[in-house]
Amino acid sequence: MYKAGGLLQQGSGQGFLSPPESEANYVAIAKDILEHSTLHSNTLLTMVSQDLALRWSASPLELAVLGGFTLCFGAFTWAMQGGLFAKTSDRNIGITVTRVLGLVGLVAHGTALIMHIDGQASWSEGAALLLYGASLTLFTSAMRTLRARQLTLAFSTDTPNTLIANGPYRVIRHPFYTSYLIAWTAGFVATSQPWLLLTVLAMGTLYVFAARQEEAKFRDSPLATAYEAYASMTGMFFPKLNRLFPALRGGTT
Repeated sequence: MYKAGGLLQQGSGQGFLSPPESEANYVAIAKDILEHSTLHSNTLLTMVSQDLALRWSASPLELAVLGGFTLCFGAFTWAMQGGLFAKTSDRNIGITVTRVLGLVGLVAHGTALIMHIDGQASWSEGAALLLYGASLTLFTSAMRTLRARQLTLAFSTDTPNTLIANGPYRVIRHPFYTSYLIAWTAGFVATSQPWLLLTVLAMGTLYVFAARQEEAKFRDSPLATAYEAYASMTGMFFPKLNRLFPALRGGTT
């Protein structure tokens, strides 16, 4: 307990200390506080640094997964910002919801992948890396098929004037949506976070609505007859089994 004239040592029976003794004790107390504060601070810093070192000592596989995520969603963003798809002045609810949910999902997946880093490789991360690779491969294949042609964004209200049926379009009608779905699924597989499954379901639902709207535009266009024939031979997001395995058609080829 401190007094104006010095330090009162309780239980010692000495009463107040003289000024020189008081100053010496003040110095001793200050040193003791400083030493203990430094000790506690060093302990805390050591614990934090060890945790950060563990968090950021990513294994090569974890770094590869982060790279796959960055490449996939970097390519998707570039495409939707005019690099591949034609920009539109449409501001309907479908386009707005897709952009908002896409941004939320992107942040969620990036954060989950970073927080999942523990320096240990796992089979789930290996599977996720394969999915990112498959997504990027399909995206690139569809992009090369388009060549100089530009498609419009999901939920756009334009009238289609070209039917593409080569490249990956030979077996699926919406390869870009399929590549997006595979990439969203990869993040869930890598982290095993149940809440990331919600992003897969949410974005998948949006893609189904977008695909159906696009197909309705084709059926209301001069390409309706050709599109019906094309749609009968292809799957929406995944190939029809009888296209992959002709024997399943039940007849001769």
